Amino acid sequence: MSTFTLTKEIVDQIEKYRHEVRSLGTKGGCYQVSLFIEHHFEFPMKEGIYQSSELEPVVSHRWNLLPNGSILESTADQFCEGSDIDIIEKDHILFNRYRPQWSNSLNPSATPWLSEIKWLGITDQEWIKRNPDKKISKGWWLLDSAPFLKWRSEMSEKYQAYR
Repeated sequence: MSTFTLTKEIVDQIEKYRHEVRSLGTKGGCYQVSLFIEHHFEFPMKEGIYQSSELEPVVSHRWNLLPNGSILESTADQFCEGSDIDIIEKDHILFNRYRPQWSNSLNPSATPWLSEIKWLGITDQEWIKRNPDKKISKGWWLLDSAPFLKWRSEMSEKYQAYR
């Protein structure tokens, strides 16, 4: 259990800032909002990949890490998997969807302390090169992409970057 409480006041602050950065032309805003959280709440920003349930990289992503190892997620609305501004505890079904970006020098086969993590056996860059049709704008990682496409349509009405 996290010792940090995500109050309505904190969620409102994060939503307000997220709206500001999206209004200025940022799509998801994970980088900017994670820096905001790091500055205001002192939870370090982490950079990596949000991956599908099949271990495929969906998109480069940023989030914040709480002292107990849980994730403070501020822009998960862009993934349409039932999460938004949330605390993702280690036992949460989505927790293992957040991981480092795999490269030739950092991956479970080359890095002993990552060896317990399941992976596809290729770097993220190689996977993306082999799968040019899997664009985030299509919601390919979802069983039903309709809610995602509806969300993107709503975002395009609010924010220029989604048009």
